[in-house]
Amino acid sequence: MTPTHEPIDETRIGNPTDPRNDFAARALRTLPVPESLRARLLGPTHVQRFTVPVERDDGDVDLFPGYRVRHDDARGPFLGPHCYRPELDAGTCAGLAAAGTWTAAVAGVPFGGAAGGVAVDPTALSRGERNRLGAAYAERVADSVGPDTDVLAPGVGADARAMAGLADALREHAGTPRRTVVGKPAVVGGLREPIAGRGLTLAAQEALDGMGRSLPGADVAVYGCDGPTIPARFDAYGTTVVAVRDRHGAAVAPSGLEPDPPSAGLRGPTPAAYDGTDASPEGVLGSEADLLVVAGGETLSARAAERVAADVVIEGTYRGLTPAAEQTLEERGIEVVPDVLATVGGLIAARLEWGRNGRDPDPARVDREVGHAVVGAFDEVRRRREADGCGRREAAYALAVSRTVAAHEVAR
Repeated sequence: MTPTHEPIDETRIGNPTDPRNDFAARALRTLPVPESLRARLLGPTHVQRFTVPVERDDGDVDLFPGYRVRHDDARGPFLGPHCYRPELDAGTCAGLAAAGTWTAAVAGVPFGGAAGGVAVDPTALSRGERNRLGAAYAERVADSVGPDTDVLAPGVGADARAMAGLADALREHAGTPRRTVVGKPAVVGGLREPIAGRGLTLAAQEALDGMGRSLPGADVAVYGCDGPTIPARFDAYGTTVVAVRDRHGAAVAPSGLEPDPPSAGLRGPTPAAYDGTDASPEGVLGSEADLLVVAGGETLSARAAERVAADVVIEGTYRGLTPAAEQTLEERGIEVVPDVLATVGGLIAARLEWGRNGRDPDPARVDREVGHAVVGAFDEVRRRREADGCGRREAAYALAVSRTVAAHEVAR
């Protein structure tokens, strides 16, 4: 089936109704921006919708909705997550793509935002079925992605192995270079460590530094994650992970969770692999911790925010907090690091993989570059907060929008 390349239809795509777009709209109103550009930046520039057929192991064929949505490329090629999640739709992809544009601008990397994937539960598929799903998706986007046009990054439900499969399929269908896909295993051109979790630890460190505290020795609760990457990354920084929740369940241990050695793949380890006690999601939120990291596509409501016992919340996933939840946390005196700032490290790691050209960046160099970028982004946002007298999210969006508008002005 040939993908459809649709014009912008903002009422149907739904991105302008996303409450987060209010921050971009407010920032745009403060700048001398032509109305046409203002409207352009509040919705996607390009939408692909198509059907992805998957042959099941028993020979049956199921059809799933697939998407690739692109927001803005004034600052560089599109880049953004490839997701496998049952509730995925064009509106979600549009929001993710816009968030990618703003995050890349805050990070200072030469990318615009994109997002896509398949509306499917990947845990309901066998490994062979997931491989065929990725190959079918790659066939449908092969003519519109590339290292200098649109780069796919890992999103919810897509692990390093899935990204490698996409890279292989794109290469087979269209001769597309492997650097069109980031988040791959190191043996096929990726970084030695996964992108996920690297930037979040550094963002957490910056947030605690601003409070006169330190990440080593801090207690961390992780609410939502695909596999062990994020908890393992925090463990490596000398924190104590006291609670973990993912789609398999939850575990809590006030003295610290000890995970089994991380297993590869989408399915493990689950919270049951930790030595803590089984817990409810509320138990994870209520854990006495310095930091609560919201990740893995989870979203906290205002009611859930009332239960949070941590001092700082890191929004490590797009729309990890509803606007009402963020207001509740701020009213309770809990610091919030918004997604547009918390995830800048992932963009830096993506840029390093995208631009490696056969070189293998040393992990220490990657950490230095990601760390430098995260510190720089926090400093820029802090200065904007002080100058404008606004919150952290408003300041981050003001910075992102001004940089994106400046890129459009240069291009005119």
